[in-house]
Amino acid sequence: MAPKNSSSRLQRNMKERIRRMRMKHLLAKLAPLVHPDPSKLSGPEVLDQATSHVKQLQGRIEELMNRRKEMQPTMKSSSARIPALNIRTRDTILEVNLITGLQKNFMLHEIINVLQEEGADIINFAYRSTCDSVLYSIRAQAISVRIGMEIPTIEERLKEVIY
Repeated sequence: MAPKNSSSRLQRNMKERIRRMRMKHLLAKLAPLVHPDPSKLSGPEVLDQATSHVKQLQGRIEELMNRRKEMQPTMKSSSARIPALNIRTRDTILEVNLITGLQKNFMLHEIINVLQEEGADIINFAYRSTCDSVLYSIRAQAISVRIGMEIPTIEERLKEVIY
């Protein structure tokens, strides 16, 4: 019976070794997604940062869903309000939300040019098309924190391009 027990223990040890190698491989794939220098993170630190990132994303999704609910009556009530421009700032981040009809009278690169000329560096851009309108969301950051961005000037210039 001793040989049978030792072979089952060897099998358990081998399975555990394979499981640990798989976990190490998965952590190695996750680490670069949560930290610029993944070699400085231990396994638990990678998991902590990934958990924090997912929670931030969930919060952002909830925030966007709430804003969408707030904006839907505006979007459905009348196409006379289109295009609609909403600019928000948080620290050095500028978020431009624009709702237009499908027959817009401007080119998107004009909006991006205005932002860049006013000292903004585009971080990301997204758009969503519905049956009768398009929602653009542009996030930008001030190129220089000391100089910043003049929000009223940006808003006025964007209105000139859009309207």
